[in-house]
Amino acid sequence: MSRSLAVLASAGFLLFAWFGPLGTTFAWAATQDGDPVTVPAASDRLDRQEIAAELKDLEALDPADASDASKALVDIYKDTLQSLDAREAAQSRAKELEALAAGATEARAAIEAELDQPSEPVIPSTEGLALTDHEAMKVEAELAADDARRALTVLEAELDVAQDRRATITEELSALTARRAELETELGTESTGAVDERVGTALRLRQTAELQATVARIEELRVEEATFDLRKQLLQSRLELARRTAAEKSTVLSVLESSLNAARQRDAQRKAQEAIQQAEAAAMQGEPFASLGAELVKSRAVTLELAGELEVDRKRIDELEDQKKDLGKRFEKTQRRIKIAGLSKDTGLHLRRERIRLLDRRTTRAQIAEDRERLTEIELARFEVESREREIIDDDRFVEDLVEAASASGQTGEQITQLAKRLKQDLLSALRAETAMLGDRSGQLLTITQLHTSTIESHQVYEDYVAERILWIRSSEPLWKVKEVDMLEEFRRLPALTKLPSVPAWFAAEMRRRPLVMVLLAVALSLLLAARLRVKRALAEEGELARQRSQVSILPTLRATGYSMIVAAPYAAVLYGLSWLTATSNTDGEIMRALSVACARAAAAALIIGALRALTAKDGLEEAHFDAQSEAVRLVRRQTNWLLPVMPTAALLGEFMASLDAGSTADALARVAFLVEVGSLLLFTWRVLNPRRGVLALNARSAGPEDLLTRLRRLWFLLAVIGLGMLALLAVVGYGFTARSLFGKVEITVGLVLALVTVRSIALRWIKLIRRREALEKLRKKREELRAKRLAEIERRRSAGEDTAELESEGLEVEQEEVNLASISSDLKSLIRMATVAIAVGGAYWIWSSVLPALGAFERVELWQQQVAKTDTVTGSIAYTYAPVTLANVGLALILLIVTWRAVSDLPSLLEIILLRRLDLGSGERYAITTLLRYFLTTVGVLLAFDKLGLAWSQLQWLVAGISVGLGFGLQEIFANFVSGITLLFERPVRVGDWVTLGDIEGVVSKIRIRATTIRDRDLKELIVPNREFITGRFINWTLSDPVSRVTAQVGIAYGSDTEKAIQLLLEAGRDCPYSVAEPAPNVVFMSFGASSLDFELRVFVTGREIKPRVLHDLHMRIDAAFRTAEIEISFPQRDLHIRSAPGLEGLVRDRS
Repeated sequence: MSRSLAVLASAGFLLFAWFGPLGTTFAWAATQDGDPVTVPAASDRLDRQEIAAELKDLEALDPADASDASKALVDIYKDTLQSLDAREAAQSRAKELEALAAGATEARAAIEAELDQPSEPVIPSTEGLALTDHEAMKVEAELAADDARRALTVLEAELDVAQDRRATITEELSALTARRAELETELGTESTGAVDERVGTALRLRQTAELQATVARIEELRVEEATFDLRKQLLQSRLELARRTAAEKSTVLSVLESSLNAARQRDAQRKAQEAIQQAEAAAMQGEPFASLGAELVKSRAVTLELAGELEVDRKRIDELEDQKKDLGKRFEKTQRRIKIAGLSKDTGLHLRRERIRLLDRRTTRAQIAEDRERLTEIELARFEVESREREIIDDDRFVEDLVEAASASGQTGEQITQLAKRLKQDLLSALRAETAMLGDRSGQLLTITQLHTSTIESHQVYEDYVAERILWIRSSEPLWKVKEVDMLEEFRRLPALTKLPSVPAWFAAEMRRRPLVMVLLAVALSLLLAARLRVKRALAEEGELARQRSQVSILPTLRATGYSMIVAAPYAAVLYGLSWLTATSNTDGEIMRALSVACARAAAAALIIGALRALTAKDGLEEAHFDAQSEAVRLVRRQTNWLLPVMPTAALLGEFMASLDAGSTADALARVAFLVEVGSLLLFTWRVLNPRRGVLALNARSAGPEDLLTRLRRLWFLLAVIGLGMLALLAVVGYGFTARSLFGKVEITVGLVLALVTVRSIALRWIKLIRRREALEKLRKKREELRAKRLAEIERRRSAGEDTAELESEGLEVEQEEVNLASISSDLKSLIRMATVAIAVGGAYWIWSSVLPALGAFERVELWQQQVAKTDTVTGSIAYTYAPVTLANVGLALILLIVTWRAVSDLPSLLEIILLRRLDLGSGERYAITTLLRYFLTTVGVLLAFDKLGLAWSQLQWLVAGISVGLGFGLQEIFANFVSGITLLFERPVRVGDWVTLGDIEGVVSKIRIRATTIRDRDLKELIVPNREFITGRFINWTLSDPVSRVTAQVGIAYGSDTEKAIQLLLEAGRDCPYSVAEPAPNVVFMSFGASSLDFELRVFVTGREIKPRVLHDLHMRIDAAFRTAEIEISFPQRDLHIRSAPGLEGLVRDRS
């Protein structure tokens, strides 16, 4: 063992500069390629001391007195010194290499000789060792094993880096050779372009120093390239020796731990027996001694139990470490296979098998939770034991109290005192041993938890690595290359199919092995099938209840939902039962595993189709409860009748053949079954989602213009058909595994959408029933009011002696308000829609999470490059590098834009529903907040999307500034209106809901958009006013600070009328007006003596300018009625006509008379 450590030390000394310019002088000439390196002859001008002295003098100058040339010289000299340092370092490493290269071969030979010799770990003898010495030996072994593992990790990391080092050397040589040519060209130029001669000379020195450093670096890389294979072989030899050393150290540690645990168990068992004997002796001395003896026995028993658990934990740790190592080796093997063979068909088969072998993380996480719970219990027990130990130690009268208690029972003497002292000492020893065992158990559980966590992380990395590549690998040959005759012949000879006749025998064996389970499953299935007919009748009855206009309970809908689930369950239940039976069977074979997977796959399809069929059943949920179009429901019901037997059967056969893993024949048959499955669903989609005569087309007749699902029905139909067609095409061309995996995700997603749509419909139905209950309550109150009025009228007629028979026989006809989905508020619909979308997005992410790593392949598709600035945290300098913009970045940008669009559409409304309406804010304030939130979300979303595309703000700001200047002239009006709109939202001189007068326009502000504001006048016409008019122009806001405004009614009375009476009547009319407010009170002003009337003006203050016409109407009606009653004449213009001459008029008058 000492020899191997010496060899490792010597090899480490020889190769400590692995990534520096290593090489051997005898290998240079044989492997060097390219031109010989020429060192510039100007080295005599590069005197480090002179340059350093000159730099010191320049830095000593006062910055205020230093010229620009002096400042430039400081930077140039610093760069020159750095280049000289780099040159000297390279030359020094080259000289060290020359000294070390000669011993590299000898070191490798020594390591190989050490590896060729058989080696057995030296297990130290523990015979007769005390427990403390045994524990010390185990600690030394732990330290040695940790050092060996640490050295192995370092060497493995070095080898991983070295795998790609040769390509890196070539790239660096190419770049440095080009730089050397540039420097030689620059030095060959007579002029440097500098105005100052000293600066020009310094520039020459810097170029010469950089050239020499470049030449030295090129020499390093060529030496490194020449000795690459030798160094790699030596590193591999060192790695093998380190692995053997680590394995030996681990073996020694494992043996010592096992022997130590055995020694602990023996010691704990011995002490437990002694404790029992002591307890028996103590029990004879009375109660205090008996209790302490029992406590001693309990502590020793716990210690003995913990010793056994420590051995179990040690074995678990060994198993977990082996499991982790095995996972790492498999991962490394997979990576090497892909690196060598690429994404070939054999690689795909290997990845699929590895995917099946990956651990079940749910079981591991459950074990971690259990271990952590146990760890908490142990820590709590450890705390209690330590507290008890401190309590005994701190009790100075512990022994005296025991002796006094014994004296009280008549037992005294020195023997009692010695027994008490010995009992105290033994109890403290037992508690310390228990504390130590609890600490060791806690440490082992912590190690187990860390190993579990580390294994899960490694498993996740491996799973993502497999998932990223497995879907992009062709799993078989294209379907057209498989000959039909050969395929059928090979199908008959499949080894797995020869076991099919044993399936009945397997069922018989299962009946004998677990008869109770099989009988319970059979009874449950029989009851489920027998209940279907009764459930269908009950479903129809619930539908009749739901159709009643007086129905206000949600219970019929909930019961109908349960009945629908029962109707949909039988086929899926049978298949899931078969899947569970085959998965838990004792029979370990490929056919059982394939049957389990196939039955589960077919059960999922049967459950989804069965649920859709049950929802669209006659008098079912859709037709009777959710008010769906009857014709659309019948269409879906007819199509599910044939889809239910076809699609699950195809899924069962296809998944069974695919899970057999029996070669190309089984795969081809699996793909044929898959094509039948996809084809049946495609036909169903073609008939049900057809944009002309499908479900959405039928719903379009009653759907509103805001129904996005119906409006875009052609898009949904096209996407569904193209998606299913692409899956079928993938299966045909050889990507059968990819097509089946994606189709399975699509199927589960469809089930999720179906469930969410059903839940959403139930929620809307519930809200509709609540509104119907409210409408019925209003109807009841209205009927009671009408009944009370009729009774009062009957009493009045009776008291007047009038006939009441006709009134008594007259019925109370009150029309019931119709409640439908359209009457439900848009806020509630928006809230339900957002909740549904949020759940759908979360569920879809959970479903597709295992496929998302495959999109990592898009990160390798580079589209263009972006410049990225990186700031050095130490020096503060900024370096610019180029990062690729990939196809994945474009996809993320599109996703961000879509998310932004939905957030801008829904989040402000959600904020208003949940928060803003609960605050003391007006509608205008709420509108301003939500509008600003929309602007903020839009800006953030667009900037994030641009950042993913490599268009950061630092790159766009100048472009935006230039465009802004150009657009400022061409679109200045639009920009002015935009800025005015922002100003309106912040300053709020006008808000949504305000009543304004702008020129000849008067109305209520309904919207404030980016460019213009919408005003709705009394005729309900919407007038679009540019925002600039509200900032630069003059307008009246009647409700800015106070919604109360004045309404005036002018009236003229005839001369000679009682003005005091008129004023009193006008004030009464103003006060009786239901729209007037108490403060300010109505008042009357005698305005003037008119030409034919005494003119008065009634001034009434009301809340809201929009009710002015109604207020005037009410005031005019009241004034007219009051003046008529008081016989006050409302004057009107009168004219006296004086006729001076009218020829013939006198004769006409005489004739008339």
